[in-house]
Amino acid sequence: MSEIEQLYAETQMMEEMAVRLNGDMRRAAAAVEEAAAAVSAIKSLRDGQESEVLLQLGMGAMLRARLPSVESIPVDVGAGVVIEKSPDAAINYLEIRIKELKVSLEEMAARRDQVVGNMEQKRRRLEELARSAQPAPNT
Repeated sequence: MSEIEQLYAETQMMEEMAVRLNGDMRRAAAAVEEAAAAVSAIKSLRDGQESEVLLQLGMGAMLRARLPSVESIPVDVGAGVVIEKSPDAAINYLEIRIKELKVSLEEMAARRDQVVGNMEQKRRRLEELARSAQPAPNT
């Protein structure tokens, strides 16, 4: 395999990796937003007496329901395990998850930037090789 073919294959792999990292970053950012919304909802439920909520049933259908004061909240802690937590403990758990997700986002962004930088270097080298491979114009 020539150097040009090798560089081209490497840039293609790096481009795919950057696309995957961008997708992972979008999903992590959505998880941060979802967790922040859950924290906000738990805080408002924790501080109130009885609350009226809309429950999503699917396909745009909703059900109006009244919630009594909230004493415990089921929290999915992973691997299909759900644990009842106090509102404060649930908030604490979610805030820890938000911090972890933000650290992951920063790591993914750094990795993506590194991949993109390497990809640009390889593309510049490809352009150099392509220019040097072109025959000189006849004068």
